[in-house]
Parts: sequence; structure tokens; C-alpha cells
Amino acid sequence: MSLRREVFGAEATLTGVELYDIRALIRIYFAERPRREVVMAPELQAMDPGLSEHERRMETARIASTFSHRLITDAGLRDDVGTVYEPAGGHGGGGTHSYHVGFVFAPAIPSEAARVVFTYGGVDFAFDWPGRRLPKATRPR
Repeated sequence: MSLRREVFGAEATLTGVELYDIRALIRIYFAERPRREVVMAPELQAMDPGLSEHERRMETARIASTFSHRLITDAGLRDDVGTVYEPAGGHGGGGTHSYHVGFVFAPAIPSEAARVVFTYGGVDFAFDWPGRRLPKATRPR
């Protein structure tokens, strides 16, 4: 699976969906780091224009400190059968250029779902879910 979209000013690729008994993990890869000014734009635009230069620098630094947190929390999951997914964890990291993130949701995507939509940074990654076609696990005898 590979879906590409522009998210936070950089190309994001949904590289995988891992299904566990009670959770689902969504993986995203950025070949270049998301652009800080794009992630922070709404907060910077909402900044009080009456702030002094010092207050403006302090507020910009505060907003910038939330950058990494936003990269691993601005996500949601939904499907065509109405499952309510809750965030159950996440991680992110990278080097100077590339960046990767993973999002955990509970419960796992049900086999009845045919279409799943992962939303990240306000951008939808929609894909067909082969749940009905996944082989059923059997216990060894």
C-alpha cells in the first residue's frame, strides 16, 4: 500500500497499516521533514498583533515547541461501518531530512469494514480494506 498526499507542506506517504487483535497502527513516511511554518501557520496567524516584539518572540517559541507534538497527534481514523476509533498512542522521529510517524488506534479495524479513511493534518488517505478477505487465524491442534 502506498498513498501519497501533501501534508504540512511536505509529501507524506501512507506506507502501511498493521492490524493487531485490539489495535491498528498506521505508518506515514516523509522523504523531507514537514515544514514548521505550515504546521504552525494557524497559531501564528491568530497571534495578537498588539504583542510587543519580546512577547511575539516568546509566543512564537511556545508555538514552535508544539511542532513535534502536532506531528504525532493531528490524526483520526474512520470507516464505512461507523466504528469509533480512539487514539491509543503514536511515535515520530527522523533525521535532518526524512521523518516518519506512526499512529495507534483502538479498536482494531473490523473485518466488516470495506473502506477506511485515515485523516492526518486535515488531509484524507482513503483506502479499501480487505478485512473480509483476510484469512481467519486458526489455533494449532
